[in-house]
Amino acid sequence: MYDGVLSLIKAQAKYSKAVEPTSVNKRICSDNDSIYLDLGNPDWRLVKITSEGTSIVEHGKNTPIFFRGKNSTRISEPKLNFQGNPLDDFCNLVRLGNDPIFKIHLIQMFLAHIPTPIMFVNGEEGSAKSIRCALIKKLVDPSGQKLEEQLGQFGRNNDDLNIHFANNYLVTFDNVSYISAEQSDTICKAITGSSYSKRKNYEDANEIVLKFQRKILANGIGVKIEHGDFERRTIHYFTDRIPENEIKTLSQVDEEFKKIQPDLLGQICSILSKAISLYPEVEKITKELPNMADFAIWGECISIVLGFKKGKFLTDYKSRLKSNSDLLNENNCIISFLEHVFEGKTESEIINSNGRWYGELGRFADDENIDRKSRNFPKGANFLRSWIERSQPLLHQHNFEVVFESNTTHKEFTKHATLMKVKRKKSQQEKLI
Repeated sequence: MYDGVLSLIKAQAKYSKAVEPTSVNKRICSDNDSIYLDLGNPDWRLVKITSEGTSIVEHGKNTPIFFRGKNSTRISEPKLNFQGNPLDDFCNLVRLGNDPIFKIHLIQMFLAHIPTPIMFVNGEEGSAKSIRCALIKKLVDPSGQKLEEQLGQFGRNNDDLNIHFANNYLVTFDNVSYISAEQSDTICKAITGSSYSKRKNYEDANEIVLKFQRKILANGIGVKIEHGDFERRTIHYFTDRIPENEIKTLSQVDEEFKKIQPDLLGQICSILSKAISLYPEVEKITKELPNMADFAIWGECISIVLGFKKGKFLTDYKSRLKSNSDLLNENNCIISFLEHVFEGKTESEIINSNGRWYGELGRFADDENIDRKSRNFPKGANFLRSWIERSQPLLHQHNFEVVFESNTTHKEFTKHATLMKVKRKKSQQEKLI
């Protein structure tokens, strides 16, 4: 009987024209005008943030719908009349107080509707990377009472990653050592918004479709950046080993966090309320936006609220992206190889078959003592296209354009063979000369 009733309700919800579809949110729902934060308490009270201020409201017909998973944990109610500067206290607790971008990045974790770069904490052993990440997770989207319950393992395959994304608003990966091309693609899709489908059971033709846009926090030691899309969607924070006389126990750190948490949430709500007021004006005047433009505009709003000069965040963010590009360049020989190919040549365009390009790349690698067994070196001519696609940010930065085409006109190559055409474009400075 119950199964029949449930089936009828499901059918009405799915097919009735009188039922309007709506989204279901995890922890936070937002747009440019309002933010709702699910506190996770039994009476379903929500924090509502608008340009007019912050209030605590009851979950109802006029509020977004929220879903809580098994690991959803209650958040302390924000203290709206907060005392002091708990944001600085928290940044000092996680030992990132000297980085203004971190403050702004942290606050943007509460903006569910915009793609937000990965917050990647890098550091050697003994730098308390995991504890820092656990504290950030516990502030934004706690998944347990204890600090050690906030951290998740980096999924080995797409299924594992997507399960993490489906079950958490803020996903935390602990001790990441390597990110494959496939994993990189999955993470980038989760940041900008993606759907993931999977058969319910191996013997079942029905599919489960998961849709999400997530915030991601990770840590690791010397993780190499090898994928352009991942590099453009990441902000790195480098940490030092903590001196022995400054080391604290987990319980000590947790107690300090609990003391400032209500005031900290109250201050973050106040900052976001003021940023919502500024957004329309800042959006109009902000020009020359980098990748992840929404993050850049909201970052400017929050930066101004924090007392920084107009344009400072945008300048600092672009500088951080440039540093990422430099790291990517260190791990990828594409630019040095192409500069070698064009050295001493007057042509602005060179066409060759994939096989010949790969042969020349191999000889260049041997001459320059580049490890051809590296994960970021193409394993054969048929891997060139995917290698080039992952390297697009570097190619654009250094004024190279690469196009693959089927041969129809060049007699020196097999008909319909795939050719790689590399064009060296003039820089803006060269154009002016």
